[in-house]
Amino acid sequence: MSTISKKIKRFVGVSIIAFFFVGFCGEASSFVLQKISLKYERWQKSDIPVSYHINPSGFPSGVVDAVTDAFQTWEDVGTADISFSYDGFTTIDTIGNDGTNVVLMVTNNWTRGSNVAAYSTVYVNASTGAIEGADIEFNGVNYSWSTSGESGKLDIQNMATHEIGHFIGIDHICDVGYPDNCQDPTSLTCRQCIDDVPDIPPHREATMYHVMAAKETKKQTLEQYDIDAVSFLYPETPVSIEIVDDTNGQDGEPGEELEKPLKVRVTDRQGKPLEGQFVIFDIPTGTGELGDEYPIPTDMSGEAQTTFTPDTSERTKIRVMAAGLEREEFWVNNNAPVLSWIGVTGYENDALEPEVGYGDTVFSYYIIYSDADGDAPAVRRIWIDMNGDDHFDKIDESFDMTPIGSLDYAAGVFYGYTTTIPFSAGSTNIKYYFEFSDGLISAGGITAAINEDSAINAPDVFDIPATVHIKPHYWSLSWLDPFDNYRWKRFKGRFRYKRPVAAYISLDYAEDEPPYYSTADIIPETILLNGKVPIIEGSAKLIAKYQSQLYQSRVIAEI
Repeated sequence: MSTISKKIKRFVGVSIIAFFFVGFCGEASSFVLQKISLKYERWQKSDIPVSYHINPSGFPSGVVDAVTDAFQTWEDVGTADISFSYDGFTTIDTIGNDGTNVVLMVTNNWTRGSNVAAYSTVYVNASTGAIEGADIEFNGVNYSWSTSGESGKLDIQNMATHEIGHFIGIDHICDVGYPDNCQDPTSLTCRQCIDDVPDIPPHREATMYHVMAAKETKKQTLEQYDIDAVSFLYPETPVSIEIVDDTNGQDGEPGEELEKPLKVRVTDRQGKPLEGQFVIFDIPTGTGELGDEYPIPTDMSGEAQTTFTPDTSERTKIRVMAAGLEREEFWVNNNAPVLSWIGVTGYENDALEPEVGYGDTVFSYYIIYSDADGDAPAVRRIWIDMNGDDHFDKIDESFDMTPIGSLDYAAGVFYGYTTTIPFSAGSTNIKYYFEFSDGLISAGGITAAINEDSAINAPDVFDIPATVHIKPHYWSLSWLDPFDNYRWKRFKGRFRYKRPVAAYISLDYAEDEPPYYSTADIIPETILLNGKVPIIEGSAKLIAKYQSQLYQSRVIAEI
């Protein structure tokens, strides 16, 4: 995982109003959070309290009180759990992801642009969004600074309070209609956009509003926009979020709004719905139009919703975030996964071999899972009614299956499970079925063994017969040329024994893999073998196991 330096021009303050656009700005009624690679930025709990140092060089007297008061302003939010530790002066006069977060004044060689009064650099783990460090630079080349309200100078505490918002992961709030292409702070288009907004909307009073004038001090006090933002990133009380009203997994046509809105509910950890909690919908995968792209509050039922119109018929993921970055995901136009039989001898129309055995018989179940979207199964379970009582117990009769070989889910992945089944009064009524899902849609494809109602009645398990001594007398086995499926190797062989017995031979294809049962024709004193085994990482091994288990397993062929 890589950490990148995210350098952000954050603020412009001059005697005549100037401004700077970064990324995108929220509507006047919402806060905006910083993101990188679709990850929201914030400090991890293990890094709180967040420490920082001040390099006093170039600052006027009173800088420590001004900066520490600015940090304290954010820490004092009662609905947020964020704190800071001032660790004293430092002589560090350059920024860098060096483990020390610094507030400093640049008094020569300012390279950020003469219209930029302060500059925040946030170091973010691009894989997780975790902030690993942050520095704040003040422009002492083009601007004069004050801690006492001097005429014609910018106020340090006012600026620091704003910059600390970026320091903890909060972005600018801008005017409604602020043009998306406004990259040049001197642009007449940008100026016109600001001038066209009548009066002074309340959001312009917010600390994270993107414009500041000389002698301004209003950003020293947080507005509700700022409080909502820090409380969303660092909530004092944790919340939970869930999708409601079966609004996930819908299919939609390009240009047509989904039949149902995307709806979630926010609760406390005891399940009580929470009113007034913000949620944020966005689109990390695919394209389309959301009805609300900015934070929206939950209603008295703890619910919030938005509409979605897909641009294409391709699969789209809509993410919804709640306080503390708790999340849920909606999928639109998701392809259902498919189960299929493996199709080799004994597995043409079901997933089990052998279908008859004893209490010490190893039964092998195999199935192929495929997903056109390339999704791994979120659920990969086989249910076996082990005692034949027509009831599938969640604890004792539900088992995760194991993938075998390549994990190319679009092409299909083999899943297997092996077990013995104790003999019982219901041993001729044992059933099994599969439960696979990509997390949204249950797998289809096969028509049998896809749910409890379609469970297959097999195997039949009998009591272990009296001990029979089966002594190997003669083994002969040879590998045949591989056929069209490169995953399997075909073989044939012969097992002779000294006394007749109704027996079968179980073959393992590797000592640490589940057994694979081949067909066996039983004739007097001879069992003829003819079957196939999977090729695992280029090699296969056959180990004979005899019904009575009186003799050690024996390797009879290897490639």
